[in-house]
Amino acid sequence: MNSKKESTKAKKAKKRKNGGLFRYLFYDFVKITGALPLLLWLRNKVYFIDKDAKAEYKKAVKGGALVACNHARFLDAVIIQALIWYRRVNTVAMKELFSTKFWSWFYTHILCISIDRDNVDVSSIKEVVTRLKEGKIVSIFPEGHINEGEDGVQTYKSGAVLMALMAKKPIIPVYLKKRKKFWHRQKIAIGKPVYLDGVRPTLPEIERYSAILQEKEVELFNLLSKEDKNAK
Repeated sequence: MNSKKESTKAKKAKKRKNGGLFRYLFYDFVKITGALPLLLWLRNKVYFIDKDAKAEYKKAVKGGALVACNHARFLDAVIIQALIWYRRVNTVAMKELFSTKFWSWFYTHILCISIDRDNVDVSSIKEVVTRLKEGKIVSIFPEGHINEGEDGVQTYKSGAVLMALMAKKPIIPVYLKKRKKFWHRQKIAIGKPVYLDGVRPTLPEIERYSAILQEKEVELFNLLSKEDKNAK
């Protein structure tokens, strides 16, 4: 009996990992048809914090990784999709977006993971961790809400570090600069992946690494600010 249960569990896990025949059909259709217009509209201009960051980023993004990004506008998730256009990107999204059956279906099928920003539940954390362990890319906005003010970085919540630590996957810091005009190029700064190997799963350590991740975001913000000054 136990062997049958284990076999059934293994089959379900395999089916989930492979995604099933039609699981990604809608997502792939949306991404493929929208990729070229989106890339032409955004015309991403990517900067790396130093010469080693590019190679480390390319290595990390091949497997499971958590992309931690500032939140400047609603389209940030779409910009991340365009940045990593060659992979399926799962997105942590606020539960309010899943308000009706239609929107719940839509956001679920474009690989969004519902999360309560004010009271994060265990099921949401487990879902992110599971997808990371499966080798998927997951994007998250640790600020928790859109920064409607000036460019910069707000306080990061500790959830991103906890999820990456549980999944034993790296965190890729990314900063998106707000475009002043819609025809301006989208500037993106990418830092070195943060590996949490050997980090103890204690609250002080998680908060310490959340602060480190926030500092890396500030460095990326300063990098783009410097580039803007040099361009004038």
